[in-house]
Amino acid sequence: MRTYINNIDWFTSDLHVFHKNIIKYCNRPFKDIPDMHYVLIDNWNRVVQPKDRVLILGDFGFCGVASGKAILDKLNGYKILVLGNHDKNAGVAKRMGFDEVHQGVVMVSLFSQVYDDIKTVYACHFPKHPTLWTKIKHWFRSRKVRNKFFQRDKHWYRFPKISEKAWLVCGHSHEKGPRVNYKRKMVNVGVDQWAFKPVSVEELYEAMFKVKPN
Repeated sequence: MRTYINNIDWFTSDLHVFHKNIIKYCNRPFKDIPDMHYVLIDNWNRVVQPKDRVLILGDFGFCGVASGKAILDKLNGYKILVLGNHDKNAGVAKRMGFDEVHQGVVMVSLFSQVYDDIKTVYACHFPKHPTLWTKIKHWFRSRKVRNKFFQRDKHWYRFPKISEKAWLVCGHSHEKGPRVNYKRKMVNVGVDQWAFKPVSVEELYEAMFKVKPN
């Protein structure tokens, strides 16, 4: 049974607070952890209002309850977490201060006031399950580069098996791959893809459905 979430104003993913090595791994433009935290918090609060609803698609941080709460308390809005592979569990997330915590795949209704329309999409930390052809291509490539698909991402088995015709909002891939994959109908809302700030429902709607405001 799917969990349905409505009235989301903002989407984001993969903040990785307190994760020192993420600066190097993803080539983030920060000199250290305090600098990264300052920018993430400032960017968030510049756009998210106290009554806005924010959906965070996993990997909030590498930290315990007290450290996570110290960051979360500084962020505006009603904060809903869908667990990622680096989030410990729902209990820890709730103690940090998330207003809601969900696992796996949820259904989200995107309501656009600009276009007076509603679209229902899937949302999950992980991208869609790779197609058989994708796995075959990676297997052949691995014979040369010694980097098999299943070794590159040990969480491949968690990728949701969602119809190729359905849109998925996700994270996990950081700066790798396109922001919007129109062929597979996926949008990566991770901070590395969106200038380290949350994505508004209008931005997401326009990116997915290729519409422009009047």
